[in-house]
Amino acid sequence: MLSTHRHIQLAMLMDRASTERVRYYCNAQKASWIGAREAAIHFTRTAFRWEQIRQHCCKRMFQS
Repeated sequence: MLSTHRHIQLAMLMDRASTERVRYYCNAQKASWIGAREAAIHFTRTAFRWEQIRQHCCKRMFQS
């Protein structure tokens, strides 16, 4: 079972990951609009990584 402090840490990281994921997907879309293919790929990959972090935090929080 996770401590209260750890739950708070995970919740904060999950919240940040949600925000960052959206920000990077928006950046990917903007890069795609202007034709910056490599930048769009980079931003999409970064957004995907933040989504993985969010899912991991969610799993850890609700597993206990």
